[in-house]
Amino acid sequence: MKKCKKCGYLNTEDAVFCENCGTKLVELKQPKKTKECKKCGYLNAEDAFFCENCGTKLDESKQPKKVKKCKKCGYLNEEVAFCENCGNSLNEDQPIQNNDDSTENEKIEENLSTPKVSTEENNRRSKKNTKSKKKFSNNCIDYCNCHSDYRLYLLER
Repeated sequence: MKKCKKCGYLNTEDAVFCENCGTKLVELKQPKKTKECKKCGYLNAEDAFFCENCGTKLDESKQPKKVKKCKKCGYLNEEVAFCENCGNSLNEDQPIQNNDDSTENEKIEENLSTPKVSTEENNRRSKKNTKSKKKFSNNCIDYCNCHSDYRLYLLER
């Protein structure tokens, strides 16, 4: 099959012009060393990565993939930096992590994000929040609860 360079149509081997767009088909001179496409059988240049005829990647089976075994869970990963199963780093210089799901950094972040409030302060806040809110007249458009202090905003003064 001959592929038209203009429109990409696959023509028969004996075609001189593209059956789709009419462009003259140019014969490609094949280099001495070639790679045969497993999909369409086209002979490509040896340094080609993709088939010039159908676009299929060449020599996928000849390129060995690097497989790394995760030190944490034992999952076999192909050419990635982190385990696809557990997320552990696959770099050789990284220490092996234990089976605890949360890392040390996650524990530190959790401690930093949790506010430190005394029990007395929590009790005081909960009592203030349970107070019934005052009912406002139609003149009020909004109120805010800022430090448990109600403020009225009136439409007209």
